[in-house]
Parts: sequence; structure tokens; C-alpha cells
Amino acid sequence: HRRRWHGMARRHLRGGLRMIPIGSARVSRRRRRVDDAIPDGLVDNFELAQGESGAGEPYGVWLENEDPTDRYPHENGQSGTYEFITPPDAVEGDRVLMNNTDSGLIVSSPGDGLNYYPEKGDIFEARLNSFDTGSFNNPQFIFGSPASSDRGYYIIPNTAQSEFRISLDGDGGSDAIASDSLSIPNGEWLRIEVEWHDGRGSESDNEIVARLFDESGTQLSSISVNDSTHENERGVGWGNGGPGDEVRFDNAKLIGHVGSSYTYESEMYELDGSDTRNTDSFQE
Repeated sequence: HRRRWHGMARRHLRGGLRMIPIGSARVSRRRRRVDDAIPDGLVDNFELAQGESGAGEPYGVWLENEDPTDRYPHENGQSGTYEFITPPDAVEGDRVLMNNTDSGLIVSSPGDGLNYYPEKGDIFEARLNSFDTGSFNNPQFIFGSPASSDRGYYIIPNTAQSEFRISLDGDGGSDAIASDSLSIPNGEWLRIEVEWHDGRGSESDNEIVARLFDESGTQLSSISVNDSTHENERGVGWGNGGPGDEVRFDNAKLIGHVGSSYTYESEMYELDGSDTRNTDSFQE
């Protein structure tokens, strides 16, 4: 549903006054069905749920005895080699996801137990680390994956081949639908940011914009493509395109919506009817 914006009003929120759109319809704030301690907009940070043994902050959705494939059950390749580790350089919390044995990927679909599944109209980010210096090292973040499938859009900072790319339905270079050649730092936490446009923002409907940032926050690259193949899909996942090379993943989260000036942490908006966005994880 498109939202109508009629003006601005001030509202007291935690952290001070913020400007919010307001109009003739009611204003509502999304409330999660999950524990309030889980960070706003979180897709997955691989952390333990509140109350689980050893759980720190921020809290996640994982139970202590769960393996990665419990919530990412759709796989391709040697997905059983994914595991949780607790390195000292984790970006958020204590745990990260790691693969260091074989190429392969794991995907989660709505209903598999993550906190949020990105959809068209969202702006989201993920952290990836090409930990090794192998000849095929290319950690992958996957979104728009059809249910029970390993297909979708792959965002790949390929440090071994010095290329940042968006690939469709596969991790190989031949599947690239947008790419940029550049030197990509190895062994540090890279951040990718994705804008998945639905026509309400500065780009046309189905435009996908992917940006790459190094560990210091410097933008290294920006690529884009217009593609509608998986515009209605919401699966999300992680991949390792380098057999034997170690890759690590820290978190993925929603950071905003296209065509809107607010960030998710202070999300307030006017509804012109029932809102159906991501009803798996959120409710009014």
C-alpha cells in the first residue's frame, strides 16, 4: 500500500524530538511480535535469544542447541559446514556465521524463524568478511530468494577477482547482471548496502542499487541494475563461492525504506488502510 504524506509533526521519542510525517489517517508504530530486546529492523545477527545460556546483548533469535541450517534449511553445496563462532572482532554481539570448508550457500524463507525478511521497497545492509586470501574468495549475501530455493539476487564482494557484483540465480561471474572492477580489502569487515526500489523513491520500480563500504565506512563502489525476476520474493541467505576459503558473516538488518526520510529505528508513518508489509515478523 502506498502511504500518503500530508505534513510533519513533532513527537517525543526516546533520544529526543524527531520529525515524523502525519496526516488525516491514524499514525501507528510497528511493534514486533518478538522480544523487545531484539534490535529494531534486525534480519539476523546470529546471537542467542534472551534467556539462552551465555546470551549477551544485543539479543538474537537463536536457541543454544540450534545449527545454522535449522533456520536456513534451503541449501546448495556443502551447507553443513556452516557454523557459529565467537571471534574477538565480531562487529555486533559475540557470534558470527562462518564457512571454511566447501563452497555452498544456505537460505531462509519467511516462516523459517528469522526476525525479518527484506522485501521490495526496503533498504538493508549486511556485513561480510573474506577472511582468507584464497583464489576463489567471494562471500555472498542473498536476497529475493523464492521459497525453498537457492536462487535470488547475490551481492558479492569478490576479493580474489577484484570485482563487486550483483549476480542473478547463481554465484558465478557469468551470472553477473551488474559489476564493478576494483581492489577490495581482504580480511576485514565489509558492509554492503542494498536499495530495492518499488517506484516510490529516486529510482524506478525494480531498480536494485548495491553499495560497498570498507571497515572504516568509506564507500568503495556503487552498482545498479533493473530486474524484476524475483520482485515478489523474500528469502535471504549467505554463500561461500570459494572452496576451502574461509568467509564470515556478522549481521543483516533493515535500515530504511526507499522514498522515505526516516530510518527504521524511529519508524512512524501514516497508514491509509491495512498494512501488509512483512506480517511474518511485525504487527500493528
